[in-house]
Amino acid sequence: EQIVSPEQPVIVPGSFAPYRAMFHEQTSDFDAVQAVPLTTQSVDDFGADVGIRDMSAVHWMNELGTGGRYVLQATLVNNEERPASNVRVTITLFNQDEEIVGYRVLALTVPIAANGIYPFQMDIIPLTTDTDLHHTIVVTAQ
Repeated sequence: EQIVSPEQPVIVPGSFAPYRAMFHEQTSDFDAVQAVPLTTQSVDDFGADVGIRDMSAVHWMNELGTGGRYVLQATLVNNEERPASNVRVTITLFNQDEEIVGYRVLALTVPIAANGIYPFQMDIIPLTTDTDLHHTIVVTAQ
């Protein structure tokens, strides 16, 4: 048994938390690994309404085809009449087989002003040489 604290404190219904577990012992004798939350909390309102606009993504490989980067640019938009704080953006990369091949979390250290915007860029190094990648984005805020 191993207890961990994920960096994504809120997992939106229908979403997931893309984490990798490393164990001290070899897992070759095990058929599966199960993750069970120690505590859960039901939340009706996730807080501020923060959306995304002007999104573009580019995946490029190096000249040898042995690695590359997935670069995503977008603008967060606070659709509220109050500041949005504790803003977190989680981007998860998938290959064509729907396997997770990368993720990145952006946690803003400053709030987004009422009706304000926050442009950002995230570089993700996929753990694959596959070229057919796609992503999901989850934004949470208070």
